[in-house]
Amino acid sequence: MDHALLNNHLFLKPFNILGAMFARWYGANESWTNVSMKLFGPWYLETDVLANVLYEERGIKLLVGAFVPLFGTPRGRLLQQFAKKKGIALTWALGQATMDPFKDRPPKHKTMPSFKAGPRILDLTTSASARLNVSSHGSARCAFEKLWEDVASVRGPSGELAQEKAWALWARAETELHSSRVALPAPGMCADWDACIGTLLTGECVCYRSTTADIVV
Repeated sequence: MDHALLNNHLFLKPFNILGAMFARWYGANESWTNVSMKLFGPWYLETDVLANVLYEERGIKLLVGAFVPLFGTPRGRLLQQFAKKKGIALTWALGQATMDPFKDRPPKHKTMPSFKAGPRILDLTTSASARLNVSSHGSARCAFEKLWEDVASVRGPSGELAQEKAWALWARAETELHSSRVALPAPGMCADWDACIGTLLTGECVCYRSTTADIVV
């Protein structure tokens, strides 16, 4: 990821990609982390890595699923299956709360949609296979699956999810699954940056199993 940020920063200097990314990742409150796409600049960062990913060496440390287009859908289940098969941690994030950021972006004369940062939701169906130092109560797993079913039930005929419903469902997820909310760790918060994917609201680090003690959520 470092080389992707640096390459894109040098190539697209006017957008100040590094500044926007660090504000989004480590800002103390939403006034910093809620960076609009207009200020952020490019829609995605190209890594252009021409190599095979070494999953057993944690070539991919974390998968982040887009809540609106994937949560509660067959494609979302496929993402969970992939995470389980490869032993990769999976979290969910709201982002722009749109089905497709390319198709759903407003005309140029309108304000670009904001990006909601903040904690992600840990996928409780895949944390065990990823061998994280987190174990969940049965009630938490039931709440996760119930939310999955409820999101699926309010989608339209083509699987679409209205933005207003998405915001409400995400707020519910943050409330009912508050113990599973994982934020990006600030530098120095976790002993092993390569093994840890984030911090719980309690400040404890969520990491791939090594010598860290288990955390119950």
